Amino acid sequence: KATVSVLNWDNPAGASGKTMLGDAEIQKLNFTNPLCSLAGDGTRSYERDGAVKELEVRGVSSGTLQSKLCVHTLMRGCVNSYIELHRLSHRPPVCIDKLAGEMFTISDDDLPWVADVLCEAEEAKRKSKYKAVYEKYIEVADFFEKAGDKVSVIHFHELGLKSVKMNSDKELEGIAHEQLGFAHERQEDFSAGVKCHETFLRLAEASRDPKLKNRANKNLVKAYTHMGKTLEASGDYEEAKEYFEKAVHTAANNGDQDAEAEAYSMLGNITVLLGDLHKALEYQKRFLLVSKQMSSEEKEGRAVRECATLQEQLQQHNEAILSLKRALEIAEEDEDVQGIAHACTQLGNLYTTLQEHTKAVHYHKEAYRVAQLLGDSRRVQEARINVGMAEGNLQWGSAGGSGYVGLINSDIQSLLRWKGQGHLE
Repeated sequence: KATVSVLNWDNPAGASGKTMLGDAEIQKLNFTNPLCSLAGDGTRSYERDGAVKELEVRGVSSGTLQSKLCVHTLMRGCVNSYIELHRLSHRPPVCIDKLAGEMFTISDDDLPWVADVLCEAEEAKRKSKYKAVYEKYIEVADFFEKAGDKVSVIHFHELGLKSVKMNSDKELEGIAHEQLGFAHERQEDFSAGVKCHETFLRLAEASRDPKLKNRANKNLVKAYTHMGKTLEASGDYEEAKEYFEKAVHTAANNGDQDAEAEAYSMLGNITVLLGDLHKALEYQKRFLLVSKQMSSEEKEGRAVRECATLQEQLQQHNEAILSLKRALEIAEEDEDVQGIAHACTQLGNLYTTLQEHTKAVHYHKEAYRVAQLLGDSRRVQEARINVGMAEGNLQWGSAGGSGYVGLINSDIQSLLRWKGQGHLE
């Protein structure tokens, strides 16, 4: 016989007494796959909170540990915990790595701890201590996360969320949504994460806690950004753009200029992929404006380079030169050698397009000098080629030709004179 608390199913907080149940009576509880035969006593030691504890089991068979723990859970009057524990302890091994074929089952060393925490959660629930209930379920969720059991992680986060919804503490409910969102994001389910963070923000606004609202906004901007990048990687540029727009709006409403600037940059880049260069330039100019407002020269430098690239593609050469010269100025102030090399190369290329070969030679030589300082052999070689072409353009362009590239590509007569006689007439 096993002593089991018989609960009032309509009011789990109130026990109606204790009774002695045997195999047949336990079968009548209508649990799925009920317990094995019952007889005998026993104890098992396990570690909890840094201390060794003993789990005493009386009136239980000398059978499996799983069966003993399930009966002991019933003996504590924790019917819901019994159902959870029975499911966890009797399920087949869970695949946690398909590629490696790695499987997971709860070990005999860990199962008593899981049983104990589940019971503590249910006992706290009877006392309406919903924060304690939530914390216990998160302990279990963290255990499964370390093990790699993703489904169980989400399940126990959702159980914790369900428990706090029974309370009127909107702040705690918001935090539960936040942590569930993080759990989804760690599993790269960004769509589910976005929904959780959106709910967290609504609850934070209802709580009228400015710090909590700020935190929810930051989380949501990151969630929108992750979702946008995921969609961009899959080639869904239109929907990715929608999420980057949401990130801009949320960051601006929260006064988070750093996040707003980055969101404008990503919005500009995705708009380039959609083929609207004029709109993309508008977004990059907003990126530049916000960067200036927050006095971030690093962001301003990136923004003017992005603007210059688009301005050049749109044949806005004078604007592109102004942008690149500002980028070069910022890079020199910050002693950013990479930035100097990049800006000088772009300026050299742009002046070549405008057939201002003297200026092109100047900037390509500067890019070559900086490349040597960097010690990057590939960059040095590219810079050397650019200098040679720029000097060729200067020489043959000044001689009344069409420059080095034009000579090679289309000026056959001049090319023959050069090859045959070694000079241009």
